[in-house]
Amino acid sequence: MGVLTTDRTRSLLPQAWFPLSHADAIMANDQYDLVAVCDVDPQRASKAADYLGLPKDAAFTNIDEMLRVHRPKVLGIATRTPGRIDLIRSALDAGVLGIHCEKPLSQSYGDVVAVIDEVYRAGAHFSYSTLRRFMPAYRQAKLLADGGTIGEIREVVVDLAFKDMLLWSHPHSADLLIYFSGDDVESVNAVCDFGGASVDGRVLDCDPRLDFARVRFKSGRLGLITSTDGMNVRITGTEGSIQIRANGESIEVSRRGAWSTFTEREVIRSANGPSGTYQAFEELRTAVELGAPLAVRLDEIKANQRILWAIATSALRKGATVHSDEVDEDLIITGRVGEMTA
Repeated sequence: MGVLTTDRTRSLLPQAWFPLSHADAIMANDQYDLVAVCDVDPQRASKAADYLGLPKDAAFTNIDEMLRVHRPKVLGIATRTPGRIDLIRSALDAGVLGIHCEKPLSQSYGDVVAVIDEVYRAGAHFSYSTLRRFMPAYRQAKLLADGGTIGEIREVVVDLAFKDMLLWSHPHSADLLIYFSGDDVESVNAVCDFGGASVDGRVLDCDPRLDFARVRFKSGRLGLITSTDGMNVRITGTEGSIQIRANGESIEVSRRGAWSTFTEREVIRSANGPSGTYQAFEELRTAVELGAPLAVRLDEIKANQRILWAIATSALRKGATVHSDEVDEDLIITGRVGEMTA
């Protein structure tokens, strides 16, 4: 996500997702100048600089040195989860005005609460890489839903992939529930496969694989995350439903027919537009330069990670209901799969 998009990723995603990496999105925007890259591995830093056509001295292995030398207005953070909080704090200390960060923000919910409060106090603009809310198909569907096309929204269902991993993948699912429900979380029930891992003290050393989650919002709306393949999202209301199919390829609107069932269907090709990463960086630029609002709010980023931690907690309690205020801020979920972490 930082610089080098793999061939496997290119084969899996629709063209609308590209440019996908931070660097490619920045390079595609003539309002940006990409001035430096940083990686703790000097070979990777050098490879990234070469790929991007940057001079050798634009490759850094120390974030504080890079920030001191270049004083950038905007920083993209595309590391693994451990250490992201420290990088955000380094950026704030250096006076960076805009930050676009990968997800999840941390291995603990308490760290997220603390650093988001620091971002707010610093007056910095912060963008979170749950990219679907930045993409045309999902925005088009939200306009339809909020405009009353399907009546009063009752339920949002997200089908991403079979037993996908909580921290690697489901920040996207949680964000879609937040995006389309437009409300605060009340409670969560969930079932996960921990692969034999258990909580040692307050450390869950794995990335739970999600079977099912139900999120109840304070408005009474429900959000469901399934383990069905398909990359589909369905928003159901009192008068119909909207389905975003195949990762944003198309939108299907169903409305009530003669027999009071949702039989009248209309397929809408999703609008063309910039990729999610491109749009996220463009909106971050306009926020920094013009004070324009971002598509994701700081409280939504907190809610995103709170849902993930509530899912893990409910699953550890055999599916018991976990209320929003019961999330353990000190529980650490490593997100480890083999030798790698989310």
